[in-house]
Amino acid sequence: MSDKILTISVAAYNMELYIRELLDSVTSIPSADAVELFVCDDGGTDGTLEIAREYADRYPGTVIPLHKENGGYGSVLNMTVPMASGVYFKTLDGDDLMDPEGLEKLVSFLKDCAADWVLTKAEKFYEDGKRVPSPSKWTGLEGTMPIEETGDEHIGFWHINSCFRTKMLKAAFRPLPEHTLYTDLLYMAWPMPYVKTVAFLPETVYLYRAGRPGQSMDLGSKRKHFEEQIRVVKSVMRYYNEKNGPSLSSMARDRFYFSYKWLVLVLLILPPSFSNWKRIIENEAYARKYMRGFYDMGGRESSQIRLLRRTAYLAYWPLALYYRRF
Repeated sequence: MSDKILTISVAAYNMELYIRELLDSVTSIPSADAVELFVCDDGGTDGTLEIAREYADRYPGTVIPLHKENGGYGSVLNMTVPMASGVYFKTLDGDDLMDPEGLEKLVSFLKDCAADWVLTKAEKFYEDGKRVPSPSKWTGLEGTMPIEETGDEHIGFWHINSCFRTKMLKAAFRPLPEHTLYTDLLYMAWPMPYVKTVAFLPETVYLYRAGRPGQSMDLGSKRKHFEEQIRVVKSVMRYYNEKNGPSLSSMARDRFYFSYKWLVLVLLILPPSFSNWKRIIENEAYARKYMRGFYDMGGRESSQIRLLRRTAYLAYWPLALYYRRF
């Protein structure tokens, strides 16, 4: 039986400049022996794998170097989720960090935790050392509770805030598409129908590196890879239709619905065109007819979607011109 409390999966494609700092942020904690840290070199061409092997020699059983042909973020999770032996599973991007103090508190918390889903805090950090807390989505919640008791709290749907009980995650997991960005949305969607209890730990654990060119959340990257975003969101919506039923919590249902807002906003950030305008109208018509929950949530959650509908979608043009400036 494994003595690992937490498995951390790192997707590390050509992360030579950042990987030492990441590894130090995990291996420096007193409970590092309770952590299983997969560093997956995703077919890179720099020294990432050699650095991971160096740390594996220094921290045997904690740092575990892996190598595979390039397949993207989804392919890394396809490898590491089945291999995980920790009681809980968490992801970490290769250019991000863990807050050592927060990670130590998380590992200690997980030793006595029985929740299916554990949520923590996250912060952005910049090269000059500045850190900016991410807005809390669950300020009034703490401890462990049935997921239905979270009520209408919008507690987030992001991998940087989350870790899942590994046994449950493995049961729910489906292979993620390779060479596709934004598959973290699918990774977060798969376990949602199976989550019965959620725990809240108000500690900053994940540090998200902000301002690096080429990041998936960079607006230029979103525009370049918009087709991938749309495919992922539509996969989330299809999965919801498959799993929707009385056992699906209202909070999980709302988190699925929230994905529709993203689909419309992706189309808004593209260069203004009649074809993109038509795509928004077609997506709205389809959602209104076949996925009413997604359609209704979009109207509640997004001022842009409300404006589009109130103006018979003519507001598309000024909105698209506005986003074009960025």
